[in-house]
Amino acid sequence: MSRGEDDDVMIESSHVMERDQMAVDGVLHIIDQVIMPSGAEDIIDVIQKTGSAQLLAMLKATGMDKTLQNMENFTLFLPNSDAVMDQKLNADPVGKDLDDLKKILSYYIVPKRLTSRELIDGAVLETAANKDTLRIKEYQSFPFSRQSHKTVQCSAILSMDLEACGGIVHVVDKVLTPPLGDVLDVIQKRKDLTELLSLVRSVGLTDILKGERPLTFFAPTNEAFKKLPQDFLGQLKNDSTKAKKVLLSHMLADALCCSGVFPSQLFMSHEANLDGWLIPVDKTDDGTVKFGSVPVSSCDHTATNGVVQVIDSFSPTVVSRYSNVNRRRANRRWFSLGDIWSVFE
Repeated sequence: MSRGEDDDVMIESSHVMERDQMAVDGVLHIIDQVIMPSGAEDIIDVIQKTGSAQLLAMLKATGMDKTLQNMENFTLFLPNSDAVMDQKLNADPVGKDLDDLKKILSYYIVPKRLTSRELIDGAVLETAANKDTLRIKEYQSFPFSRQSHKTVQCSAILSMDLEACGGIVHVVDKVLTPPLGDVLDVIQKRKDLTELLSLVRSVGLTDILKGERPLTFFAPTNEAFKKLPQDFLGQLKNDSTKAKKVLLSHMLADALCCSGVFPSQLFMSHEANLDGWLIPVDKTDDGTVKFGSVPVSSCDHTATNGVVQVIDSFSPTVVSRYSNVNRRRANRRWFSLGDIWSVFE
């Protein structure tokens, strides 16, 4: 209960029309609308308040609005209006195959009620869309964990635990799309990663990219290969051991989404790559994610076993480490911070 201007008394969003009607066992206040208890609000009303009109139109066109209303135990990951607009999702149901629409919408529904506390890091959730799953990740800033994000399929969860009759809603900042397969499948389906695919196959890394443990691949495009010095490019094609180390150095031993990277505070965050050393991962003020000094040109191509982050240049740190870095350091007279850090790599 609160008191506003002109002595107006409010109970939640309801105005008290008549107050202080005394009874032998209490007091009665008459209000101008029904107060809905938490969890009793219809799921469609929750979507109207927090989601997008486009997705609601899709639900109604496919009849899945009724499906949600009749479900007893579910979790809905709901992209907001900005997410739909940013990703140019054509949510107009006119002329669309309704079965395809149902598959899209089913991916947003988990047939189990999961609160934010139950969305634990690394959890893989089965959805209503057959075998398609959602991966939950939780990230914290370094150091001191001042910032934190939970993501679902690399979409940041903006609002959590919105109660609805029969279920619960979490609002996300991106349109969710089912993974295209494992990390190798994602690479195979991109025309700008054909040079990388050829090198991966030649050095025998396909098993790692198809493995079960989560990984992140900062995947250099065909343009990145063109930017390499010709002598180093020749070494990659002729020296499988060196090429394998270079590729492993562009992989991390966990799924790292772009929204899970935070701007540097006191120290820049470093991640362990699969070749066994640390490489900086940072985010600039404009939101650009950087792998070392290389900006990610296309974020969050999710896979069943991780995520692919596309870059248009090889990491200079990696290239120098496996080319003439030792000779260059030998010619220096003074130690640099890079030399000191290399002791810990």
